[in-house]
Amino acid sequence: MPAPSWQLASVLVAEAGGMTIIMLPAGFCMAHGRCVRLVPYVIGPAVALVIAFLWPRPAGAR
Repeated sequence: MPAPSWQLASVLVAEAGGMTIIMLPAGFCMAHGRCVRLVPYVIGPAVALVIAFLWPRPAGAR
């Protein structure tokens, strides 16, 4: 559930950006044969990065 202060357009952009951050490195690794074995190690930090940036913050935090 997005924070009440987020507009619908902001939520859609954040979701698209989050998926881009996950899919670009994973897709790059899958496209190069020698890197395929690294895909799980790339997806984990990418998901952690998305969570770190899009995790709900308290109202007073900036």
